Amino acid sequence: RGMEPRHSATTRPTRAPKLASRRAGAETTRANQNTVRRNVKTAASRFKQQLTELVKTLTLTEPHFVRCIKPNAKQQPNKIDSAYVQRQLRCLGLLDTVRVRRSGFAYRPTFAEFLSQYSVLGVVEGATREAVLGLLQRHGDSGDLANGWKVGKTRVFVSDDVRAHLDQLRSKKNAAVATVLQCASRALLIRSWYHKQLAGKSSHHRLQLLEKQRHEQQLQLQQRRRLEYEEKLQRRKQLEQQYEAELKKVEELKLLAEQQAVAAAATAAAEREKRERDETAAALAAIEATEAGTNMVLQRSASMPLHASREIEVIMLDTSAALEEATATTTDPFSELEDLDEWMDTTTTTTTTT
Repeated sequence: RGMEPRHSATTRPTRAPKLASRRAGAETTRANQNTVRRNVKTAASRFKQQLTELVKTLTLTEPHFVRCIKPNAKQQPNKIDSAYVQRQLRCLGLLDTVRVRRSGFAYRPTFAEFLSQYSVLGVVEGATREAVLGLLQRHGDSGDLANGWKVGKTRVFVSDDVRAHLDQLRSKKNAAVATVLQCASRALLIRSWYHKQLAGKSSHHRLQLLEKQRHEQQLQLQQRRRLEYEEKLQRRKQLEQQYEAELKKVEELKLLAEQQAVAAAATAAAEREKRERDETAAALAAIEATEAGTNMVLQRSASMPLHASREIEVIMLDTSAALEEATATTTDPFSELEDLDEWMDTTTTTTTTT
């Protein structure tokens, strides 16, 4: 019994999962330590990083080396020491480099670049090798310039003499084209200015016509107003003459009415005087008759009794009352004249109103 295993094959636990977990934990701790160490930047790591970035930028670009030349040894601005500068150029070998560069094909553009610069010299269709050859054969195949250029598969190799010759031809062509463009633009400007002047003259002429028409209209209006004013004056004169004639007629009628009134008043006064005379004569005759009767009555009354004398007194009183009435009926001639004046005034007022 003592030699038997404590656990059977089915119940015995395995150690593999525990070992795997321990190894995974150790690896994670090491990775964390490495990340911590990597996060810590040292001078060497920084230098290495800067070098890698510089190499990347150099591979992505086309570097050009620039040689700096000091103008003087005293470090003063705006002062150039020619001997000092020439010595630097000789020491750097720049003069020899320029000489070698000029002896060969210094200008090496692509077909598209070459044609974009010198397409003014001729009609070019497409950036092809045949177009470049035709352009160079037309303008750079004379005398010493024949050996100054070569055409490769993608580029053109041109010497400085050929390039200077092509630049001169291009400047002449540009000058000619500029002259043509200037002539056309100046002609266009002059034409536009001339048309503006014509338009201004036509507008000025139109304004003059409008001003003339307006002046004529004003003259016509003034003449019409003058005629209307003259017609009004004539009409006013006619009305004044009619008024004067009517006034004359009224005065004549007034005089005639006055004369008629005076004549009528005179006739009325004469008739009234005659009637008064007749009445006074009749009254006097009546008075005389009454006096004669009274005298006769008095004479008889002297021989009559008392009652008869009383009757006689009554008769005398009656006769005196009759005399008073007769005197009262006789009118005053002056009062008749006043009535005549009032009648004449009324007649004159009626005639004036008519």
